[in-house]
Amino acid sequence: MEKINKTIMIIAVIFSTSCYSQKSMNNAELNIKGYQNYASKYIDEKYSELSKIPDSILKNYKDELVPCNYDRKQINIYSCPIFEFKKKNIDFTLVENIIDLIDFTNHYEKQIIHIYVKDTLISEHMVNFEHQNEKKWKEQVNQFDFFNNALIIHKDTPLYTCCSDIEYSYNIYAYKEQLEKKYFVFFLKGIDTYFVIKNDAIYAVKMVLKEKNINPKSFDDFLNNLAPEFLDINDYFKNLNIDLIYDKEVAEIIKKIQLSDNLK
Repeated sequence: MEKINKTIMIIAVIFSTSCYSQKSMNNAELNIKGYQNYASKYIDEKYSELSKIPDSILKNYKDELVPCNYDRKQINIYSCPIFEFKKKNIDFTLVENIIDLIDFTNHYEKQIIHIYVKDTLISEHMVNFEHQNEKKWKEQVNQFDFFNNALIIHKDTPLYTCCSDIEYSYNIYAYKEQLEKKYFVFFLKGIDTYFVIKNDAIYAVKMVLKEKNINPKSFDDFLNNLAPEFLDINDYFKNLNIDLIYDKEVAEIIKKIQLSDNLK
């Protein structure tokens, strides 16, 4: 954690034109410590917020809540920022690096927080900063409010619905690698993929099966055989299936990038 708790400056790395290389950020400054500090204060407020939840709601869901089952000192948290694509004044015919289209401005409230107890991921929480800014932790008066803002425990393995694209379904299990403990992990709004900064370069994480001959009826075998593959970010976007992007605006951006065929 010492490395990812420091503010880092990632400088563009100059590569030989004859050398195939991973893409680096171009003079973008990420205040990683700022994201982690925001996440820590946010979780502290979630623990304090328990006293503001009506008993009529709390009595039914105490077993589902992180603060009701774990002391604050028992949990470890990891901040995973959510960045967006730039949307204005873009000449797609000039874009050769997808990183140039990502807005790396530090907005600390835009993040997903992973909560661990020892080596177990017990919760994945998206910061609801609109609620925080507008209501300032006032009493939550209904269950809709509660579920949008509470730290909910994943009972066993935090699973997600698999989509019809089998390769894409592998990627949603990237959480099992606990990559945020090793690298700076971030997400891009509209895309369900982990991105990591590794050796001063940015990669998309693709989960692949290490062994092909596994029991097709065993989910445990499937999950245990998944391993991360780190893809050059430009290669990832050149080959990304547009149909898998749930944000239409983002899908249109990626479509234009692919049609320009300029990514190196």
